[in-house]
Amino acid sequence: MLVLDPVDGSGMIKRVAVRERDNGDFQITYYSDNAAENPPDIYSLRNDFGGEWERAIVGRVVWAWSDVRAK
Repeated sequence: MLVLDPVDGSGMIKRVAVRERDNGDFQITYYSDNAAENPPDIYSLRNDFGGEWERAIVGRVVWAWSDVRAK
């Protein structure tokens, strides 16, 4: 998914998991493909994004390219 960082508003491509909390808020977890170097980031929809989904998840990535020759 194309998501936004709540601190600086930068865009990132992450895997996303959403869990509803008992208080009506949602926990949003951003996962990187290289989790060993970048552990998951956990946010609150209400506290970190002002309760607005559009500020957390911008859209779905349907294609991404990566040059694997250097890996």
